[in-house]
Amino acid sequence: LDFVHDNMVYIHDVDDYIKSPLETLVEGCGDCEDLSVLYGAILTKLNYEIKYVFLSKISGDTTEHLIPCVLGDFKGDSIQSKGKNYFFAEPGGTSEPNNPAKYKIGRNPVDYDRVKNRKYRIYSVKKP
Repeated sequence: LDFVHDNMVYIHDVDDYIKSPLETLVEGCGDCEDLSVLYGAILTKLNYEIKYVFLSKISGDTTEHLIPCVLGDFKGDSIQSKGKNYFFAEPGGTSEPNNPAKYKIGRNPVDYDRVKNRKYRIYSVKKP
C-alpha cells in the first residue's frame, strides 16, 4: 500500500475511463478507480485474494468510490463476502506528491458508518 501512496499522485476523476495498471504506473497518477485497479493487480500478483467494493451515490452525497479489499489476518474495517472478511485497503490519497496518504490495511477513509448505510456492490477478481 505504501508503494502506491508514495509513488502515485491522486487526481480527481475527469472521465469514466479506467486506466490499466501499466498506464497508471507510467503516468504516475490516477483517480480512485485507477489506483484501486493498480493496487488490486499488485495484491493479486502477490497471491492475495481481493474484492473490489463500489460505493454508489446516496442522497446528499454525489461521491462514488472504488476500494479494493484484501482477505487476510488484518484488523480494522472490513466487509464480509461468502463468510470471509475482506479488509479495506485504500490506495487513494492526496494530490500533493510531498504529502502522500498513509492509510493502512483495515482503515477505511470513508466515514465507516456511512459505508454501512450506503448501497455498495462487491466484485470478485479472477486470477488470469
